[in-house]
Amino acid sequence: MTAAKNEGGASYKYRRERRPDNAYSKTALEYADVSMPVDLIPYVRVDRVTYECCGEPTAECDTSSGSCRITMSQTMKIKVDAVFGVMASPGEAYVKCTLPPDNTDGEKKQP
Repeated sequence: MTAAKNEGGASYKYRRERRPDNAYSKTALEYADVSMPVDLIPYVRVDRVTYECCGEPTAECDTSSGSCRITMSQTMKIKVDAVFGVMASPGEAYVKCTLPPDNTDGEKKQP
């Protein structure tokens, strides 16, 4: 039996398990890139449009076709209120085994 103390300082006893002589303790370690595609879907919503005329309208006459065609024009001040945004739609996550970031273990791992 071995005595130990927990974080609060209280003592407790535990028993170490004896392992067979031909057993080994190992820790597995793997590196992986975990990814997930995200579709970004833009949208625009027009809320309100206001306008006002600026000055007097103009008219031009075109007689090049043998008749009189009048084109009228008006300068306007136009205000458009719009909301711009993006919605995110996540895809399915996936994992791919990879090498360690600094490749210090000397082994190549197969993805």
